Amino acid sequence: MRKSSLFTVFMVVFIGLMGFSFLIPLLPFLALQFGANELTLGLLLSSYALAQLIGAPILGRLSDQYGRRPVLIVSTLGTFAGLLMVAFAGDLRLLFLSRIIDGLTGGNISVAQAYITDITDEKNRARGLGILGAAFGLGFIIGPALSGVFSAIGRSTLNPAVAEGSSAFLQSFNWEYALPVFVASAISLFNVFQVIFTLPESLTPERRAELMEVPGRGFSFQALQQSLTRPRIGPLLVLRVLFSSAFSMFQAAFSLWGSLSLGLDAAGVAGVLTYVGFITVFVQGYLVGKLSDRFSD
Repeated sequence: MRKSSLFTVFMVVFIGLMGFSFLIPLLPFLALQFGANELTLGLLLSSYALAQLIGAPILGRLSDQYGRRPVLIVSTLGTFAGLLMVAFAGDLRLLFLSRIIDGLTGGNISVAQAYITDITDEKNRARGLGILGAAFGLGFIIGPALSGVFSAIGRSTLNPAVAEGSSAFLQSFNWEYALPVFVASAISLFNVFQVIFTLPESLTPERRAELMEVPGRGFSFQALQQSLTRPRIGPLLVLRVLFSSAFSMFQAAFSLWGSLSLGLDAAGVAGVLTYVGFITVFVQGYLVGKLSDRFSD
């Protein structure tokens, strides 16, 4: 296992998830700022997942054909572009476009998993994928935490400072939301350069040719239907969809509920989501393993 490549892929996933989770506490407030209602907000938050559903299988197939590195470059560039568009968004249309672009190019996690599979063998593959899972969890903890910190700085420091004699351009931003998004954009740009300059390709031309000859490789609705009818896999897939739907509904509704019922601002919402991230990592990284050892999978 190439340790330098493993570290780079860890950072790609960690920074990617951190940039994504930066937006979770902010997007509802941004959308409301542009006059969104509850339905529009739900559609905005769903647009990323729908675009990712379309884009991820395509990116996976392209990574088999052209290699993991070019696809990871495109994916990280898409995240950077999407975040930058959020920072400069002046209406709901640009917000929707930013989430769709980010979603269509948001296959970096699945491609990163494929990269880990390429550079590991059966003996250390579980460890490599476990490290990737740790990056995922840490990104969801640190992203909302930093988002809350920079949101508070923007509200208490930058907004009053900019209001006193600054240019009209700087005054056009609500820095409570703009500052954390600009920080997330800068972090994502670092991610782009990291992939370009430090990540070698994991697939040889011969291996790419082999993968392209594998029949039925990649996503298809027929394969999904077949999986759903398998007695051991189908129920697990349904449970996964239900769990993901419930958690997504929580993410979508909590910012508004926290604001209206608890008086939380974006920084307060970010603090609660950071706490949720800690609990999630503890349960998935420690408690599930202990329960599995005691009661079996």
